[in-house]
Amino acid sequence: MRSIPVVAALVGLALCSCATAPGTGAGDTRLALQRCGELKDFNVAATAIGLPTRGASIASAERMPELAPYPDPDGEHLLPTAARCVVQGTIASVDPAAPPIRFALNLPESWNGRALQSGGGGLNGVVVTAPNNKASGRFDPIPLDRPYPVTLGYATFGSDSGHQTPDIQFMASDEALRNWGGDELKKTRDVALAIIRAAYGRPATHVFFSGESAGGRETMIAAQRFGDDYDGFIATSPVLAWNTIHLADNHLRDKLIQGWLDTSAIRLLAERTRASCDAADGLKDGVIARYLECRNDVAA
Repeated sequence: MRSIPVVAALVGLALCSCATAPGTGAGDTRLALQRCGELKDFNVAATAIGLPTRGASIASAERMPELAPYPDPDGEHLLPTAARCVVQGTIASVDPAAPPIRFALNLPESWNGRALQSGGGGLNGVVVTAPNNKASGRFDPIPLDRPYPVTLGYATFGSDSGHQTPDIQFMASDEALRNWGGDELKKTRDVALAIIRAAYGRPATHVFFSGESAGGRETMIAAQRFGDDYDGFIATSPVLAWNTIHLADNHLRDKLIQGWLDTSAIRLLAERTRASCDAADGLKDGVIARYLECRNDVAA
């Protein structure tokens, strides 16, 4: 396996405002977007996917105009999102009783020849790159004032990791559990690149993977298991010790439930922390983005 960098420093490479790749002229990208609706008839055969599936199909392909900034609780859509072709579909599981993998691609008007796959969060269950979701625009660790990847010309894509609810019921299916454990990363990647090639008439020149928290763990899995499929990785705050972290969560939660901190004490701690550290990121919005630099005096 070739050596692939798994460092946050790759942000500068993966999210550069790169010149158009050779052979990816504006005329070709316009043609792809004019044909956006035709992608609804495109299927990806199981033989084109590197792990077992029953193939992939597209449920919708819609050209969407530039999305103006709008306020949302997490500040994820504070800049315009470029006009794009949004392709959504499913990858059929081998076991008919297992849930499918749902995916979404954002194909920009001016493609730079590169593709960016985004990891999910928590136990997943949400198509992370679908409209109005976080990775449909910006993603960690990109600064709030940097143009979004799709605006820079990246074709972006991601999935729900192979189940449609944020709880653990999907784990009753062996195939769904394997998908969540990493198989879906490869399956989604192969399907997305086949669709990108059909849309633009040529393959992507570079493919990157980015994720934060649980998505950072997925980034590391992609690097370890499918390193030859990517040109670089951005792993931000990866949750590596998954079981240990949740055991610690439960231990602390038990202490809280037993009355170590009551509701008023928790509210005081939260309000004082926001008052001390919220504005440090340059935007007083109730979100402490520079949390590693927060030096709140908890004892006081």
